[in-house]
Amino acid sequence: MELTDAERATLKALCDTLFPSIPGGSDFLRLSASDLAIESSLAEAVERSLQPGSARDFRRMLRAVDSPAYNFILSGRPVKFSSLGSGARERYLQAWRDSPFALKRTAFQAVKRLALFIAYASPGLDGRNPSWGALGYPGPSRDPPVPTPENLLLKPIPVDADAKMSCDVVVVGSGAGGGAVAESLSGAGYDVLVLEQGPYDTSTTFRQDEMGMMQRLFQQGGTAATVDLSFVLLAGRGAGGGTTVNWIPA
Repeated sequence: MELTDAERATLKALCDTLFPSIPGGSDFLRLSASDLAIESSLAEAVERSLQPGSARDFRRMLRAVDSPAYNFILSGRPVKFSSLGSGARERYLQAWRDSPFALKRTAFQAVKRLALFIAYASPGLDGRNPSWGALGYPGPSRDPPVPTPENLLLKPIPVDADAKMSCDVVVVGSGAGGGAVAESLSGAGYDVLVLEQGPYDTSTTFRQDEMGMMQRLFQQGGTAATVDLSFVLLAGRGAGGGTTVNWIPA
């Protein structure tokens, strides 16, 4: 579901408002949303990662904020968001953030969360996010990964077509619950089949790239949330489920 040119222009105006360039600030703060490619990454997230219903709602929101008729009904002013000055755009979004209407608050949260996540998580055009220096983060390690010992590697069976398999028990999901149940049943002598939607990664396939690994290891690329966007649902997607993305080294 590709965004139209008009929708992309509105999205750019929204991103420029949420992440403006600040003259006199740090190197990072002097960059604009365009410098960080926020709107193009956000457009790709809408087109590729959001569920169809959420993507339709997002596009509907983009058309609404730039519609003079819609804004006249809601605020009594027939304005286009993209034609407002920066200060007026900020006040417009603040009104949506604090609106008594849940739909407007939800729309604000959708754009804000995605735009700011991209600003800080995207690797940038040269593979180094400009915020890393300001945050004191040295960036991904350049050391080669330590291979996982062969005896610890799983051998998953990829299923990309109709297939028949026999077992005593099917466990759906390989996370903390599914993994423990599968191990207990297998230890009791049952033939167990574990189904997992996501990929199987090892030390040689993991990357220290927040954006890429978020898209790979979380449901809906990390965009899953409650309907009103009050809570983001960071559900693991991959071998190990939540235990892969939420763990503390010993």
